[in-house]
Amino acid sequence: MRLLLLWFLSGCSLFGVAQMPDGVLRLTMADRVALDAHAAPPVQGAVWDRIALPDNWNFTRPGSGDGVWYRFQITLPYSDAPAPRGVLLRNVSSNAEIWWDGALIASGGRMDEPLARNWNRPLYAVIPYAESAADTHVLHIYVRGYPNDGAGLGIVFVGPDLLLRAMYEDTLFAKHTLSVMGLMFTMVIACGVLLLFMLRPENMILKWMLIASLFWAVVLVNFVVREPWLPRFYWEILVAQAPVDFYALALLILVHRILAIERKRLEWALGGVLLVGWLIILGFGSNASITPWSMPLHTEALLASFYVIWICVQQWLQQRDTQAAVLGIAVTPEVLLGFHDWWTAYPGNQTDQMMLMHLGPPIALFIIGLWMLFRFVKSMRYAENHKQRMELAVIQAAEDLKLEQAKLVKLEHQRLIDREQERFSRELHEGVGGHLVALSGQLHDGIASESQIADMVDRALLDMRLIIDIMRDDCSDVGMLLGVLRYRLQLWAKEHGMLISWHMDELEMNCHLAEGQALHFLRIIQDALMNIAGCAGDISVAVHARSETDPCRVYVGIIDASNRLDEIRTHAPSMIAMHEHARQLNATLQLRPASAPDATLLLCVPVRTV
Repeated sequence: MRLLLLWFLSGCSLFGVAQMPDGVLRLTMADRVALDAHAAPPVQGAVWDRIALPDNWNFTRPGSGDGVWYRFQITLPYSDAPAPRGVLLRNVSSNAEIWWDGALIASGGRMDEPLARNWNRPLYAVIPYAESAADTHVLHIYVRGYPNDGAGLGIVFVGPDLLLRAMYEDTLFAKHTLSVMGLMFTMVIACGVLLLFMLRPENMILKWMLIASLFWAVVLVNFVVREPWLPRFYWEILVAQAPVDFYALALLILVHRILAIERKRLEWALGGVLLVGWLIILGFGSNASITPWSMPLHTEALLASFYVIWICVQQWLQQRDTQAAVLGIAVTPEVLLGFHDWWTAYPGNQTDQMMLMHLGPPIALFIIGLWMLFRFVKSMRYAENHKQRMELAVIQAAEDLKLEQAKLVKLEHQRLIDREQERFSRELHEGVGGHLVALSGQLHDGIASESQIADMVDRALLDMRLIIDIMRDDCSDVGMLLGVLRYRLQLWAKEHGMLISWHMDELEMNCHLAEGQALHFLRIIQDALMNIAGCAGDISVAVHARSETDPCRVYVGIIDASNRLDEIRTHAPSMIAMHEHARQLNATLQLRPASAPDATLLLCVPVRTV
């Protein structure tokens, strides 16, 4: 607020609103002579013209530049309190020297090309008390400027150093210090946007915000730098004037991107006109033609700024878009300040009119950046709230998933029970039921052999015990299954005069059958042994089991040394049942030919290792 108040007071002083302090002379008339030599004030032979200040060469010397001498006859009043006096030039372009009674007391810098640029800063000189006594003195001011550039001299102030220094500092703050602050502020905005753009290079809003900030930072360099490092022609094009127009283009595109307006043809057309126009000036212009030739391009840029305000207002009226309102508020002050300079300060450039346009874009960029920061914080807060909601939703979903998993486990358990019941019933039906049906058929046919009845009952009981053992232990290990079968067949084999030798040294541990295949595996071996036992006489049978890891298979061979196993070939139902069990196992079952030395039944079963 203090800075704005000082700016306002300084502006009031510049516009002549503030009353001059007592003892300060306000010089509004001068003698003028156009003379390029500046080694010393002209003494003889010069033809002086009387001229009123401020003197704008655009009007009093149109198309002329170079150097002009101004002369003042000053009678200083007597002062009871001796103190040094000073000379203040609040407005001069482009550079000046102050001579007091023929002696140089102040210079604005380089007087040769490129000239020092003092058009946006005051020039002050202190006159020692001994040289500013109460008497008539001659003040010469030498001004050098460029044609058609608003060069000239503003009102000159002479008075006590204490009073003029305060006026000088106020003017310096309003015209120069604020420009430096604006440059620093714009560079801070550009650096902040650059950091965000490096994180999100695909964001076009950040891209054009960065471009607009950089363009206006270049413009503000023209308001700050006193000693240019380029010739005036190139400095004016590359630093002072062209970036103003391209900033307006970047601002227009930025507003289009923020409001999601697609008008690429307008953007390309405006950019093409600006680029071609400045290339023409660069190729065919001169120091005297830069300003007149650039007027149409500046007018186009000003119209583009008015267009930006118009689309913001239109967007607000049609959609009540808050972004459009903020953009309109941000752009309006800079357009008004630019319009002020265009119609008020520019025609009287550097002649007691303060330039304000350069202070508008930093304010606009600040408002836009503040709004983008607000939206960013709002989006971050929304993202945080959304994250919390999602975490709660995930927790709730996890609880629901646990409940569903519990239901699925329960359903799976019930399904397994139902499947096991079905399998148990099927195994009983196929095993025990098959033996009982066969026994019932023989009884109905009048077979009265007690040995056959006892054998069938024994088979049914053995089958039932095997089923119960397997169901109870839920065993799928091949070695364990063969052990169970060996235990159950031990007594039965002894009663039937069968000697069974079991060889399982080559069987690896942890060879498992697929779920529900244990009974099929045992039935094949059991049926083969029981069919062998049906023959007369003593029987010697060897059961060999071995395993292979690649692929994972188990081979079970039943070898009958007396070749009685060949009789299975004549029992078609038995062989068909054994092949059916092998099919359920995805196994292969082979019975070697009768011509072999020993009858062998070979079973190859795929297994898995655990």
